Amino acid sequence: MPIKRLFAIIPLIISTSVLSVIEVYQFDNQAQEQQYHQLIEEFRCPKCQNQNLANSNSSIANDLKRKTYQQVKAGKSSEQIRHYMISRYGDFISYNPPIRPTTYILWFLPPIVLVVAILFWLKLSRQNKKITVNKSSKITTKERVGEVKLSQKELIKVFMVSGVIAIGFYFILDNRTAVLQSWQTQQKFAPIAEKLLTGQINQPPTWTISTIKNQQALITAMQANVQQNADDAQSWERLAEVFLSMNSRKSALQAMERAYRLQPNNADIATTYAKISYNENNNRLSDKAEKMLKNLLMVQPDNHRATMLLIMNETNKGNPQGAIVWAKKLKSALQEKSGNEQAIASLNQLIKSIENK
Repeated sequence: MPIKRLFAIIPLIISTSVLSVIEVYQFDNQAQEQQYHQLIEEFRCPKCQNQNLANSNSSIANDLKRKTYQQVKAGKSSEQIRHYMISRYGDFISYNPPIRPTTYILWFLPPIVLVVAILFWLKLSRQNKKITVNKSSKITTKERVGEVKLSQKELIKVFMVSGVIAIGFYFILDNRTAVLQSWQTQQKFAPIAEKLLTGQINQPPTWTISTIKNQQALITAMQANVQQNADDAQSWERLAEVFLSMNSRKSALQAMERAYRLQPNNADIATTYAKISYNENNNRLSDKAEKMLKNLLMVQPDNHRATMLLIMNETNKGNPQGAIVWAKKLKSALQEKSGNEQAIASLNQLIKSIENK
């Protein structure tokens, strides 16, 4: 076969699955590249037997490597990335798990077994010396040899029991099922999360919120997506909307607070945060929400959403005069522009209503 034809056929016989696992990542600097390679050496492949992510080409390993790369590119520290991985996939994902009660056996059993083995070895050595040196003793050499054999049996028992305990805990922590299920669930909900966060759909599909388990899976997928785009205020805002659709106002408030920190001059974010705060605190604005609205009105004095929230807040606090002050400020701001006659008339009625109470 001609050499040229041979080279033409080679690409055809190479498995496309082999080519598909070759991923080239671009890093901003060498420190990021070193961080990435260090982490994928440390993280374990959930599907493989005793392989880390760096040495595995399984689909789940490639997905986890991609997640690690995204976190590194986002500027996250190694500790933050470890926490991200362990919080989602458990201690099993790391070859260097954190020290806590569930991992004590892995951290402390090996040195304990080593110390016990050394102590037994020293004991056997002393007994062997006594056998050869103390020939005048009443205990016969045969009896001492029996003692040594007994000690050796005890040492073997210690090693066997320690080994069984270690192996048992290894298999407990080595359970890949939970990790694989978690990954498969994220793969299932990730496209829905992406569509919600990018505004392609406004409400989650019914099946994604039909059970608590599905709701948690959707939230986890959205949080993972948002963490990868942590500087996008609109993603946090969309996450808050999904929380609200699930009647989780506290979580929605936290998401909106993150969005506000990213875009403190965004009127929609500020007023949405304040509205959620108002509902969460029994129709009262928190001090933080009230300050947000006042700062917003310094820039946009005619923002009726912000002003109406302050009016309702003062009314519910039993301060009608404060409510009237805010109503008159909004009226003055609206009077500076034409076309607001109907809104001004409504404000006049509101002011009279408050005064008559």
